[in-house]
Amino acid sequence: MEMVVIVRSAGEYLYLPGVIREVGFYSLHRKVFLGWVGCLRVERLGFSFWRWNVAKGAEKEITDLREINRMLKMFIACNQALLEIKSEEELKGNISKVVVEKGNYAMCWVGVLEEGDFVPVAYVRGRGYVEGRKTNWQVIASSGGPTAEALRGNASLEKNMLDVPFGEPWREEVLAGSFRFFVSLPLVYQGERLGVFNVYARKVGCLTGERYRLLGDLASDIALALSLLRVRLLQEELREALEVSEERYRLIFEHAPMGLLEFGLAAKETCQESANEEEIGWMGKFPFRLTLLRANRQALSTMGAENLQVVRETFLSLFPEDSLVSLEAFLVSVFGGSRESQKELAICTPDGKSGYWQFDGICIPAEKESEKRAVIAFADITERRMAQEEEKRWYADLEKLFGQVVRMASALIEVRCPYTAGHQRRVARLAYAIGKELGMDEEALQVLSIAGMLHDIGKMGIPAEILNKPAQLTGAEWELVKTHVQLGYEVVKDVDFPPRVKQAIL
Repeated sequence: MEMVVIVRSAGEYLYLPGVIREVGFYSLHRKVFLGWVGCLRVERLGFSFWRWNVAKGAEKEITDLREINRMLKMFIACNQALLEIKSEEELKGNISKVVVEKGNYAMCWVGVLEEGDFVPVAYVRGRGYVEGRKTNWQVIASSGGPTAEALRGNASLEKNMLDVPFGEPWREEVLAGSFRFFVSLPLVYQGERLGVFNVYARKVGCLTGERYRLLGDLASDIALALSLLRVRLLQEELREALEVSEERYRLIFEHAPMGLLEFGLAAKETCQESANEEEIGWMGKFPFRLTLLRANRQALSTMGAENLQVVRETFLSLFPEDSLVSLEAFLVSVFGGSRESQKELAICTPDGKSGYWQFDGICIPAEKESEKRAVIAFADITERRMAQEEEKRWYADLEKLFGQVVRMASALIEVRCPYTAGHQRRVARLAYAIGKELGMDEEALQVLSIAGMLHDIGKMGIPAEILNKPAQLTGAEWELVKTHVQLGYEVVKDVDFPPRVKQAIL
């Protein structure tokens, strides 16, 4: 019988599918040469290929080699399965099945820790998959058996189920199936305990030596694949969440009731001689070239633009020189992280019409400065601004008229009482000067001035012959004159004067 064995200098084995028929472990130190036929040295691979003509009586050696060969095929099949898994359930189920069917074992299960719970999937030769039992891992850990040790990160050598305590998973099923020998191997990657890998055999010695070492290597590969799977699933979950978030952002951006512009930056040193189609110009001393990435429907409508490219070409030309300087400072502030709001700028449309836009901006940060984005919201407030200016003019006219009414009322008092002519104006000027010296604001000073002009308005209710009597007033006449204070208050109490004016008259 002829067999090919690959031996490394360290006594390890290698399986090359399609190149050799049977592979096994054979130590050079044993120096058991059963009819040497030939040798071929392959320096590039670093292995020696030995070919023996095996004599009769070497059946045990052949059996061992075939057993290792089967283990190697199982190992390769498991690693191929690990490359194709898409979920943890698939990993647990596929590995359990491959170990049983390719490794010729009686039973295998893989358990993974999931938020404090231990959820295994088992495969039994002749029965297929066995329903897993969700158990709190601390319950298993308290049993003190090999699986409990594996959960703590400690591998166990081959054990007999009769020798382990109650609480070991599938203990009754294993004893009933007469495959009582097993090993428990931890699934640990970079110090993180991920689960347990258990393999069961009907005969003693089937889980020792090279077989045990190979199963330990497989447990390490399972842990690595499980960790990478979780990372990949998390990445997919985050990517899906990002796609949903970006789609929501796009819909909100596109259908917002106000105009929205999204700006980006391009570093000056990376810009070419010809401007990129997204770039709309240099922003003074700003160390980046401003790029317009998108504009929503409302922005296009407000600007009267057909498409985004038209906005890029005409955006800066809409602003007069002074507004352009303010716009530059506004964008620099936004990209710098400041939360700008209600910045009103004058604009001039291509057809020569003047107007006002109100801007609001927020920066979307990024790791690199050149990858920052800013979303600028704007609205045409021309009509509102014109209404505000009209309101200001109306208030100015009203204030002017009010002043004239006050002066007219003061003049009427002087007509009624020439004796005190000029008194109201002098009191008003004096009160204004005192208030200003005290640091009062302009509104309070205006109240003082009005109160000074009207403080004697109640004299309009006193008979003129008493007010202008050249002789000394009688007691009754003097009491009547003193009532002008109350009479003045009665005159203005229903007028929409500031409360302090009414109090000053009283």
